Amino acid sequence: ILIGALLSTFGAALQSLIGAPRLLQAIAKDSIIPFLEPIDYVNKRGEPVKAIVVSLIIAECAILIGNLDFIAPILTMFFLMCYMFLNLACTVQSLLRSPSWRPRFRYFHWSISLVGIFLCLLVMLLSSWVYTLCAMALAAFIYKYIEYRGAEKEWGDGIRGLALSAARFSLLRLEEGPPHTKNWRPQLLCLVKLNAETLDVKAPKLLTIASQLKAGKGLTLVSSVLEGQFETDAGLAQTARQSLRHHMDRERVKGFAEVVVSRDVTSGLSHCVQTAGLGGLKHNTVMIAWPHKWRHSTSRDKHNRFLSLVRSVTAANAALVVAKGLQQWPENNDRLGGNIDIWWIVHDGGLLILLAYVLSQHRTWRSCALRVFTVAQLEDNSVQMKKDLEKFLYHLRIEAVVEVIEMSDSDVSAYTYERTILMEQRTQVLQTIAGNELQTISAANDLKPD
Repeated sequence: ILIGALLSTFGAALQSLIGAPRLLQAIAKDSIIPFLEPIDYVNKRGEPVKAIVVSLIIAECAILIGNLDFIAPILTMFFLMCYMFLNLACTVQSLLRSPSWRPRFRYFHWSISLVGIFLCLLVMLLSSWVYTLCAMALAAFIYKYIEYRGAEKEWGDGIRGLALSAARFSLLRLEEGPPHTKNWRPQLLCLVKLNAETLDVKAPKLLTIASQLKAGKGLTLVSSVLEGQFETDAGLAQTARQSLRHHMDRERVKGFAEVVVSRDVTSGLSHCVQTAGLGGLKHNTVMIAWPHKWRHSTSRDKHNRFLSLVRSVTAANAALVVAKGLQQWPENNDRLGGNIDIWWIVHDGGLLILLAYVLSQHRTWRSCALRVFTVAQLEDNSVQMKKDLEKFLYHLRIEAVVEVIEMSDSDVSAYTYERTILMEQRTQVLQTIAGNELQTISAANDLKPD
């Protein structure tokens, strides 16, 4: 027994003396833990000298402890945790069916690795549950530290592959049926204009609005159009995309940036409205800036481009947010008080109120109260109007103060309370009338002689 124990000890020691320094040097070479980078040194004969010295120091410290019962559980935890994570990596790669996962062992199956995971974990808990929790906490800390430092290696990441599979599964699930109105949230497509020379965003406050609407937890797409040929301007588009990403990071906008190169800016904007997003992550709200100095422009391109974009958004059945007075918009670090006023002229299903509510969830607007204004004529029942709107807001579970503004001008007759509340019913009636008129015209055409 004594001879066997000595041989086993010397064998394990020699194995660790050869394997441990090279493993330590490989970790340092991958730069996944920055403070280990000085150990990445190999002499002319290929020996990791610095890693061997560090391994000897660690081994000597363990020997000087002089208590095998204290060291054995620690070594057991590290070895079992190494085997457990190795089995976990094999299981994840097999289940994800990654093309890069090609094991040479012909009879490998992911269920064997899964059993290995549970066996390793069971032995760790049976040995010492306290050391098991400490080892798990240490492993989680090392992983998050590596993730925080942004280590990116050519061999990829199993967690990233798992996220990709989850995203694919979620996108396919979203396509199974139309979204319910209760699940609606603003998924923004921000169309911004870039400076032709510096590629900077001309209206960065548009991104500030997008970041303050992020309480809706929807998707944010930031897109821009460059005039030119994609075959020759692909590099410029990539640079512009990096500039957009830089502005998004500065305004703390979480989303995706894309730049489209088109021969005509108007057509490019229309293409962005049509093709941006993917499946259930397609935008439902388009946000643009009000045309700058359009009154003083001698060319009508700016007018036509704006109107064409409005028509494209309408055809896409998306909401349109046009931001005006961007210079007065508060920064993300500001703290405002007062009120957010909503002028609700025509009933739109509560979109304006919902956008204002989402905006009030941001810390910049959190101290602001919501006020809803509606227009009425003198002969209307203002008291009943106020009660109906308060009841409507109650069902929306949104706290807001309702104010009814009485106006005698006949120009606002089209925007009275009746149009505000009964807009949906009137729309249905008009559709019915339009359908009957089309049938009448079709019948009349059939009666006409050739």
